[in-house]
Amino acid sequence: MKPATFPLPLCTRPQAIHRMNAWGAARQPFIFLVDYRREHSFIATPEEVDATVCLYDFNGVTNVPVSDGSGNPSPKPFRYEAFPESFDSYRQAFDVVMRELRA
Repeated sequence: MKPATFPLPLCTRPQAIHRMNAWGAARQPFIFLVDYRREHSFIATPEEVDATVCLYDFNGVTNVPVSDGSGNPSPKPFRYEAFPESFDSYRQAFDVVMRELRA
């Protein structure tokens, strides 16, 4: 994530951990995005996610607007830009994530 250009409000790692632990303990559903360096996170309840900025669909739990009541998502153009990391950089970040998952 690039904090200067990311269109959602970000929080620091300690803030993210606190919020996720609190919402998890309260059994409050939430959505999160974490950059691979674990420096910046976006964390929000599903109701707080602005569908004009971020769309999600997790097995039918979604904020994707429907066009005609049929249940089919409305066609909405979007632009996705990839900024791939080098394999070595990706591998290092992947190893960190795997180590944390196993801890």
